[in-house]
Amino acid sequence: MKTADTQYFGIKSRDFFALLIAYMLAHAGTFLILNAVYWDDWTLYNVDPASIIRDYAMYGWIFNWPFHLYNSLFSLSLLSWIYRVLTFILMFIAGISLWKITERNNWIAYEDRFIITLLFLVLPFNWARIEMINFAYVLCYFTFFLAWYFIGRSRILALCLFLFSFNTASLLVFFALPMSDWYFRDNDTYHFKSGMIWVLKRIDYFVLPFAYWIVKRVYFRPYGLLAGYNEHFSVKNLTTSPIIMAHDFSHLDINIFLCSCLFIFFMFIIRKQGDGNHKSDGRRMLIAGSAALICAVFPYWIIGDAPTFFEWTSRHQLLMPLGIALLLVCMLQRLTS
Repeated sequence: MKTADTQYFGIKSRDFFALLIAYMLAHAGTFLILNAVYWDDWTLYNVDPASIIRDYAMYGWIFNWPFHLYNSLFSLSLLSWIYRVLTFILMFIAGISLWKITERNNWIAYEDRFIITLLFLVLPFNWARIEMINFAYVLCYFTFFLAWYFIGRSRILALCLFLFSFNTASLLVFFALPMSDWYFRDNDTYHFKSGMIWVLKRIDYFVLPFAYWIVKRVYFRPYGLLAGYNEHFSVKNLTTSPIIMAHDFSHLDINIFLCSCLFIFFMFIIRKQGDGNHKSDGRRMLIAGSAALICAVFPYWIIGDAPTFFEWTSRHQLLMPLGIALLLVCMLQRLTS
């Protein structure tokens, strides 16, 4: 929404278009494959709706809502291309939501907020988003960041959006981030008594993920061929999954040194354009980035689904951009200070 002071969604027009252009350069290739069908997309493409509803019911989705979503798009004969257009739009809006979220934290300087949002939008994670079958996860991801933005603005809307987003189970763990962000925006330090009072005033938010989890476990568990899906928790996986991720990263066909130099060069230029009067709190950013990354990978590690760059399994990288973006900006701050 354009305003008199030339802003879009509260972002300076220059910066908004810089984010949009960078995002398009990173992801506009999606529009070259609008009608492509990949991997498990074949379980949706030109498949009888009765088969889709049967298969998705076995996953244990609450009220089997992905079936109704995909079947609605399928009935419009638009499933293949409208999915990718919506993914492109919703992931960008998630990035704008992140900008508005970080804007409420006075410990993040303007230029660092720009870099965080830029990295969040363009980091090469979750390329499996191009698959039609992953649109349900994209939709949950989008509603989660939108709900985070509405915290403190619209209680009912935020709760409803969070509730819907929990259909992607990893977001139940990631939910610790918006709650922590909210708490430390209202309180500089933690004291048990004041902390408990703060929690009790927002008890509905804290009950929500646990209530969702209980209802899901009791009434909507995977069954049939998918019995036990995403339920194989093991502490052993917490040691093997990081090793698998490190091995996958070491085999990427990229020049890490060259990419690092280019990143530092361009980000240094962006940071130098700041007014220099407001510095980000590097300690907070390091803590926030580490916590975000742990919350992003832990749900996948514990069930043995290591987030890697390999085609289909890159979908497990869904929540990694935020933590990596924060840590990279923290590293950049150290290198350029």
